[in-house]
Amino acid sequence: MNNELNISQGNDFFADIELIDENGEPYLIGEGDKIIFAVKSAVENEDDEDAFVFKKELTSADEIDGKYPIDFPADKMDISPGRYWYGVSIYTKDGKLLSAVRRCEFNILGAVVRRGNIDNDY
Repeated sequence: MNNELNISQGNDFFADIELIDENGEPYLIGEGDKIIFAVKSAVENEDDEDAFVFKKELTSADEIDGKYPIDFPADKMDISPGRYWYGVSIYTKDGKLLSAVRRCEFNILGAVVRRGNIDNDY
């Protein structure tokens, strides 16, 4: 399974996280649990909070039709093109940390058209 994500620099980013259990059934987190979607500049700096490019925490209240939507508006996504790493973890209310998606590529691609030049005539 390829979990690589590619987006263009300066674009809004939207995705749905859908968790599937070992039986192939949708897995919904419980009240008090969290899903953490995080992107870092390098995997070697796992303890460095400053290495997060962005991070989103979701709770059971965010669930819509078995999925957990994440969105980052372009003003929060205007980071340099390059290769980053993302992961999805579940942090349970009783303190367990479970990896749902580990160390996958998150590529920011250079944009041809950016917000700053949309209204310009060429």
